[in-house]
Amino acid sequence: MKVGVAIPAYNEVHTIGRCLDSVRAQTHQARAYVAVDASTDGTLELLQHHPQWWAGLTWLPERSGWPTALNAAAELAINDGCDAVMVMNADDYMRADAVERLSVALEGHDWALPYAQQVGAENAVQVPLKRFPLTLRDFSGPHCPIIVFGLIRARVWQDLGGYATDVSLPGSYGYNEDWDFWIRAFKAGYGSGALVREPLLFYVMSDKQLHKQGLHRHAEARALIMAKHPDVFEHRQWAPCSCGCMEGV
Repeated sequence: MKVGVAIPAYNEVHTIGRCLDSVRAQTHQARAYVAVDASTDGTLELLQHHPQWWAGLTWLPERSGWPTALNAAAELAINDGCDAVMVMNADDYMRADAVERLSVALEGHDWALPYAQQVGAENAVQVPLKRFPLTLRDFSGPHCPIIVFGLIRARVWQDLGGYATDVSLPGSYGYNEDWDFWIRAFKAGYGSGALVREPLLFYVMSDKQLHKQGLHRHAEARALIMAKHPDVFEHRQWAPCSCGCMEGV
């Protein structure tokens, strides 16, 4: 299985080297495909000086946001013949056997996800909010129950058209589009997923992360998802959420 790691990058000159080192160190060969989202800190120049780090590189001249950059990186991988796309952030990194473990788990499934180990903040292990196997109804809660950082078959990504930006939070550079991605995947019949119950991805916590920047607007972002998928949220019953996002709902 040819695996491409799709990496959107915005001003990650100090972190992307570690990320790409972890891709190159995989026990199952994986290649990195990077979309630089109008970075101003030298990220593009660094990558251009190290072509051995990546198999594909593209530049977005205007800041487009994480979803659009992710789509561009995944397109590079798929056009290069990759059978599956691994999604990750440019400031994160993987355990050396991450792609191997996920590739084995992917057998007979549409996608495979790992646990993720936070680096910083609470240093918690990030796990799905719902038990596997998941159903479409599991996506009708106050938060998306799973993250997108994992291995997804190329045909699934192509059929869905990657991330949709019609649910992007206005004025943001990406927030909650993965929720819409998974709902569309389940509706399209791509609900067969595997879970590797070990932290294979190291998720670096920082103040600039999109989920932190958008947390105070979570209810607004969720309303866009609900408006697009009213059938999924028709019978929702929510308890107050500890993050405060239930205010006004």
